[in-house]
Amino acid sequence: MLDGLIRDRLAALIEKGEAVLRTYKPRGAFDFVDERRYAEWKSQSMVLLAQVFDTGHTYSESFGSQVDDGARARFVKRGLGILQAALDDMNHGYLQTVRELASAEVFSDLLEQADHLLENGYSAPAASLAGAVLENGLRSLATRKGIAVKARDNLQSLNNKIADKGVYDRLRQKQVSFWIGVRNAADHGNFDELTDTDVADLIKGVGSLLGSVA
Repeated sequence: MLDGLIRDRLAALIEKGEAVLRTYKPRGAFDFVDERRYAEWKSQSMVLLAQVFDTGHTYSESFGSQVDDGARARFVKRGLGILQAALDDMNHGYLQTVRELASAEVFSDLLEQADHLLENGYSAPAASLAGAVLENGLRSLATRKGIAVKARDNLQSLNNKIADKGVYDRLRQKQVSFWIGVRNAADHGNFDELTDTDVADLIKGVGSLLGSVA
């Protein structure tokens, strides 16, 4: 799993930073460490934090501002503290929460766009967009619940797998099946089967579903 690889990489960089710290050799009032090993550790740490959290996250920004270019023991200690905090957050599930919140924000924006399309008379594009959000949301939900998902799984397959595992009940499964029908009518050009009410229910229902299951 990706999170396991990230944990292992953070742990390895913490260990590497501690090794860099052990190269400390007092030079008067300065606390220098091995310059080459320091540069390597710093670069790898910054890349990982940016990839995992993005460049604007507190961890990435703090590491960039507190771990200076000078190969000093004090900078290594600061960086180790940030890496350890990131690893602790991962171990307690906080990183997953951040990801879920980010995904929820994206889904919410897309559903607002779908609602706007519907209000302006574009029911088919609105249904297609909401259906795409539903598919991505169900795929993400299945992955979080440890349900095996294949690239070829369609919306109905995802719906069945999730219901079979008891993530939601059979009534909800039937509701999702109805929304899938609305999305398919739009995608296959069966516009006579679409009503604004059904599309509105799809948009609202997808938002409710993705906001209620975790």
